Amino acid sequence: MLLNVDVDKMFSILKVPSEKLRDKIIKDVKERVTSLADTTFEDMAWSLKTGFATKFDAKLVFDCLSTDEASHAKWLAERKFSSNEWNFRR
Repeated sequence: MLLNVDVDKMFSILKVPSEKLRDKIIKDVKERVTSLADTTFEDMAWSLKTGFATKFDAKLVFDCLSTDEASHAKWLAERKFSSNEWNFRR
């Protein structure tokens, strides 16, 4: 979900095969993509939480990560998701 999007900036970062194709894609995206620019992150998070709880008849509980979960998240961030192999694979 996009809270805010700058399509030109997005396509200046993404790898698009050719300039001709890039311009066509940007025009198409600008016509079809929208964002929730007037929505705060907190409002969106609340809507998602209440929507899931309602749809699945579930009671969602706020909790903190366990030590093992936090350790594994740190490991993933440092060793996997920050690597060029992960971020630039094709």
